[in-house]
Amino acid sequence: MWMLKPPSDIGPRGLVHLQSTSPTYYWAHALLVRFYIICEVKVQLCNQHRILLLEVKVQLCNQHRILLLEVKVQLCNQHRILLLEVKVQLCNQHRILLLEVKVQLSKPAATVDIEQAERLLRAIYQPQNYYCIHVDRKSEDSIKNGMKAVAKCFDNVFLVEKPVAVVWGKFTVLEAELLCLKELWAYQKWKYFINLTGQEFPLKINFELVKILKAYNGSNNLEGTRGRANTDRWKNAGPPPHGIIPTKGAVHITASRGYVDFLLHNQTALDFLEWVKKTRVPDETFFASLNHNPFLEVPGSYKGTPESNFENYHFLTRFKIWAGTKLWKLCTGKFTRAICIFGVKDLPVLTSQRHLFANKFHWDYQPYVLDCLEEWHFNKTIDQAVHKSNFDVSFYKNMSFVKNKVT
Repeated sequence: MWMLKPPSDIGPRGLVHLQSTSPTYYWAHALLVRFYIICEVKVQLCNQHRILLLEVKVQLCNQHRILLLEVKVQLCNQHRILLLEVKVQLCNQHRILLLEVKVQLSKPAATVDIEQAERLLRAIYQPQNYYCIHVDRKSEDSIKNGMKAVAKCFDNVFLVEKPVAVVWGKFTVLEAELLCLKELWAYQKWKYFINLTGQEFPLKINFELVKILKAYNGSNNLEGTRGRANTDRWKNAGPPPHGIIPTKGAVHITASRGYVDFLLHNQTALDFLEWVKKTRVPDETFFASLNHNPFLEVPGSYKGTPESNFENYHFLTRFKIWAGTKLWKLCTGKFTRAICIFGVKDLPVLTSQRHLFANKFHWDYQPYVLDCLEEWHFNKTIDQAVHKSNFDVSFYKNMSFVKNKVT
């Protein structure tokens, strides 16, 4: 049973005390500043068997501007799955673009804690978007059950019904992506698809993502290279169909709905899919090749030279630091399998990037980096809503892949 003390018990700075007969408790305070109300909710979980739903809604009309700040906390089941949803709406600022997000969990519980995946969803969640989650079939039951519990909390979050056992370098990596793409296609309103793994975190708040994707104006942002391609990956596959020139890229993509339509339904793409099944690491060839062969006329694909670098083609979908590259000295964390696992000292670098998301973080390595990054991301969301700060998208509008896209 929960008891809310009367207004006379409101403490300093508007602190509202909530008491419970169980060890689980939370507190919230609201501070009124210049006709805007800021709500902060902190939750401490001490009892894993309770189902808790706290929803705080504050609406204030000031002349012609309406600020709606909604904070929702849900504890879905005994697996200690905590979701904190913060939705800030200023008039019609946020509902101008629908976004598809696919999240894949393909590591064992030892390296991807369920809370890390939940934190990612919490940071990117918006009620107008759709979220498909593929949980590796090899994952422990605790991860499977936990993510099922999360998905049940929301109408727009769902899991792939028949997941595959993902093995790096094999077709199963690409297959998991395609399973989500096929299920997401049924939702007709979205305009962009972004895929994520459970070890990533956003570097842009929702307001900024919307502005950036509008600036992209239907163009795709996929990594691509032929000069640095691992051509031995497809040397035994025979010639690719339809004169497609294989291009190496990354599995991480920001793709328009038109690109996804071509990928799923065009016979040329389907023929190429059968060809990449005979190659190694097909996920790094399939997406990139379709985006960097402009004669295929894939919507939003790139007409220029497929060489992702800082001078010609900026790959902004993901910020990663690889060992042996120009950026490797920026990594103050550690390198695992040649990629930087970010630590606390990397925060100044992370928060200054123009990329959309960062990869990668390990829950058991300097976890305060995610604590700080999440708080930074949350504060930016509130600051943007309260102060109505402008976000300059001229950098994104002038990208070569935006100016030289197939329409």
